[in-house]
Formats: sequence, C-alpha cells, structure tokens
Amino acid sequence: MEKDASEGKLTPQIMTCITDSARGMGLHGHIQLDIKLGTSDGDNYLGVVYSVKVTGQSGVDGDGDSREARFVLKMMHPDPVARKSLQSVNLFANEIKLYSRIIPAFRDFQIRRRGREAEDLLAFVPRCFAAEGDGASDFILMEDLKASGFLMGDRRKGMDRDESTLAMRALGRLHAFSYAMKEEEPDAFGALSEGIVHAFFVPEKREMYHESFQKIGHTALEAVRIHSPGSAKYLERWISKGYVDGLTEICQMKEPLSVINHGDVWMNNVLFRGTPAREIMLLDYQLIQYHSPAIDVLYVLYSSLKKSIRDEIYEDLLMEYHKALSSTLRELGVRDDILSMETLKDHFKKYAGYGLGLCLFLIPIFYGEVTEEIVNVGHGDSVSKMACNHSVYMKSEEIQLMIADLVDEFVQRGYFEE
Repeated sequence: MEKDASEGKLTPQIMTCITDSARGMGLHGHIQLDIKLGTSDGDNYLGVVYSVKVTGQSGVDGDGDSREARFVLKMMHPDPVARKSLQSVNLFANEIKLYSRIIPAFRDFQIRRRGREAEDLLAFVPRCFAAEGDGASDFILMEDLKASGFLMGDRRKGMDRDESTLAMRALGRLHAFSYAMKEEEPDAFGALSEGIVHAFFVPEKREMYHESFQKIGHTALEAVRIHSPGSAKYLERWISKGYVDGLTEICQMKEPLSVINHGDVWMNNVLFRGTPAREIMLLDYQLIQYHSPAIDVLYVLYSSLKKSIRDEIYEDLLMEYHKALSSTLRELGVRDDILSMETLKDHFKKYAGYGLGLCLFLIPIFYGEVTEEIVNVGHGDSVSKMACNHSVYMKSEEIQLMIADLVDEFVQRGYFEE
C-alpha cells in the first residue's frame, strides 16, 4: 500500500472497511490499496481527503482479470488544535448523520410514497459505503465520482447558468423531502432534525471566533470604502453590531418553515458531468443545519455566482428552485404550496445577514488566487489562519470589487436594516 505518511496512519477499522467495500463491488483475490492525499491548499478546509484505488481480480476465486475500484476517504485533520478551531468533531458528526440516517430515511420515505421502482429523486447525493465515528477517528468512505466522469468546475470562475440551474434544482428536491416528511411523518422527521445546529455560530463559541471575524469584517469594509463609498455606511453599521453576533442570532432563530439545509453549496462541493453540465452531485454535508431554505439559496446565489452571471439569471434561478421544490412535493404526494415564492423572497430579507456574513468571509477564499503568502490551514489555530488568508486574498483588486458588488447589491435589494 502507498499512502501519504505525513497525514498519519489509517486505523485498522478504516482499512478493513475499504477492503470489504471493494469486495462488495466484485473484487476478489489479493487486494492491494493505493492511498494518496487527494486535495491541495485552497481546495479543502474542513478535513483531509484521500484518493483510494483498490486493485484485485474478478471471479469468486480471484482467478479472473485484474479489476479496480476507486473511493474517496474523508477524515478529520490530524492536528488536535486544528480539530478544535475547525469544530471537526461536530462537522463530521453532521455528515455522518446525513449519510447514515437522514438520506436513508428520505429514501425509505420515497419508497413508501412512490414505490421501489420509481426514479430516485435524490440521485444528486453520492453513494456512501461507510460513515462512522467516535469523535476521534471519524471517517467517511464514498464513491469516487471522478471515475464515472463527474468533474469539479473552476472555483475562480464560479458557476455558469447550467451549473447553477442544476444546483438550484438539487436544493429544491432536497428541501422538499424535509417538507414532505414533516407533513406526513412529523415524528420521524422530528427525530431526524433534532439536534442539528450550526457548527460554528452558536452562543458558546462566540469568543472563539469574535476577534478573527471582526478583522475580516473591517478588511472587507476598507475595500467597500474604496470602491463603493455610498454603501460603506450600511456595512459599517452591520459590522459594528458584531459580525459573529449577527450570524449567531440568525442561526438561533426558530423558523417554522425550516428544512435540513446542505449549508455549503459552492464550486468545490459540487461535481458536474457533461459539457454543458447535465448532471450534478452535491458533496460535503458537514455544515448541514435546520433552518429556512433561504439559507441555502442565498449561499449559492452570492458565494457561487459572479455578479455578471447573477444579474442575468437571478429570477430564473429562483424559479428553477421553486419549480423543483413544488414538483418534488407533488411526486411525493404532498401539497405543493407549503412554501410560496413570495414567502421565499420574504425569507431572503429576514435572513440576508447570514448570506452577507458568510460571503464577506468566503468570497475572497473561494475566488482568490493561491500564492506563497497563503498559509496551510490544516494545523494550529485554523480559523485565525483563514482570517490571515482572507487579508491576503483581499489585496487583489478583483476580489475587492467582488466584495463591493456584493454589498451594493444587498443595499439595492433592501437587505440591510434601516
């Protein structure tokens, strides 16, 4: 077996899980593993990802042709300080719950409502072979989608029309399952959604992030003062109330129309197949939360699309989302008027601060060019290092203009409180 030794040893449990999964896919005889680090700086912040290739033979007796299977293995950062600052235990607990409980429950519900032979309305969720953890050696073993032609887009370009349309349709379907189960099986859904909270923005963690995020806010404010001074006063007032405080307040709000959100749909967390894109897979469910569907929609619109694209297709994307939500509810045999377009837009204003706060922080990191000044966030106080990276990315005039455009649009749409 080959692997990147710098990331620490894989446990026997993980090794056995990989081998058993490969045998379940028809590999027999002598099994060989090739495990390599699968991401580089700027591609992944919340854990460590490995690319796994397993080779064996076909035939029950292992006497057939050589065959291979490919997987993706996700693990927490090996550094304990990074684990604490990145909330790795909570993040992996979220994703493990999604793959081991939530998605299986949604699919069982789908079978009860539509029959076993019906089209899978959750086809955008990748196959997971194992999702296990004890808070110390958590891991998730998934299919390698790249082996079947799914590819990651260019994070510095953002999503185009086809890609963002697919993302909105997938979110509409995902959210519809929450509404459908709440309508038809409220007790079962309550058990699924219970305990899902934001991994970072909760009152007990305020002090951990307050200083770093205030610095991020003021760095963004300086860019807005330069490129859009008329909008700067709105952002200054918002920051003065407390960056983390505002995000935490929104995350703690009780919303009757809450759904289980993906929480982190951006370019590096989706894969597409086809040119132009025809199919999508949503990855990395570590930031799931139980909140308004507007949380997910705002996040995609403002973190994953550049302004020129967003201006052109903003209303089209909202329609695509709402059509997918409504049609999925109908296919599940549930009333399709649970969330009106008018209510969704009202939620945009109500929860806009979440989209603003996340995107002020993430746009520079998502779109910035990785240079020698960028530090590895996988060790030590990772949140502080991400804040340092943010200030490096903000040196780019292109990134400064993106932040100014974001704030301008929030002002124009009336998302800032008067």
